[in-house]
Amino acid sequence: MAKLPTNSERIKIQVEEQARATIETQKENSKLSQHLTELQQKFDVERAERENLEERLQEERAEREKMMELERTSRQEFETNLMEQFNSQFQSKFQEFSQQLEIQKMQTRQVMIVIRLQTRKI
Repeated sequence: MAKLPTNSERIKIQVEEQARATIETQKENSKLSQHLTELQQKFDVERAERENLEERLQEERAEREKMMELERTSRQEFETNLMEQFNSQFQSKFQEFSQQLEIQKMQTRQVMIVIRLQTRKI
């Protein structure tokens, strides 16, 4: 028959098992700690990349807004210049038309005077 372990042998076996379990737990903790460190580094890199990307996006937005404002200003200047040219041409044509109208009125008066003078002679 097999001999039962003594109290001291049982305690020794339990201590050895606890030591093995502790070593295994420490190994697992070490692996998990290393994995956590790697994940933290990866997270830090990705956060830095995201912040960099956000900064570039903000710069691009600012540049786009600046260009849109420049385009708006340019368009307003173009419209103002176009209206000024239109008004200037309109004024010029209006003056020309007014002068032609005055000439026609004068000519009409002269013709009327000539007609009156001729009708008086008759």
